[in-house]
Amino acid sequence: MKLLSRWLPLLLVLALPAAGAALELNGGESGRSVAVPVGETVAVTLEGNPTTGYLWELASVERAVLTPDAEPGFSPDSPLAGAGGRFTFRLTAVAAGTSPVRLVYRRPWEKDVPSLQSFDLTVTVLPVLSEGAPKRGGE
Repeated sequence: MKLLSRWLPLLLVLALPAAGAALELNGGESGRSVAVPVGETVAVTLEGNPTTGYLWELASVERAVLTPDAEPGFSPDSPLAGAGGRFTFRLTAVAAGTSPVRLVYRRPWEKDVPSLQSFDLTVTVLPVLSEGAPKRGGE
């Protein structure tokens, strides 16, 4: 156990994407835990069709750790009326800490109806020492 606690911070740092690049996730990655440095963006893209009345919504996030864009982006699959597409949520890591992220696919006016789908993620934001390098373990 002591060996794991010694190497875990290094493994987390090595698993981080290149500085400045957004971490891109999709619906198949629900339940995942990720680590990013302060300043990094996490983008979650999920399929949906707003013409059915269903929308992906941000249900929970720790805003002191991750700041979401005001609205998700939507890219239709086709210019035809009724086409589905992809919703993209962008969350910027603003402070060290851990935040659960929960997205739900539901009709906004149906308050007492369970969501049709959900997407869950845990994001650990690592502090930055200098020059964009994440802080490692107890250093």
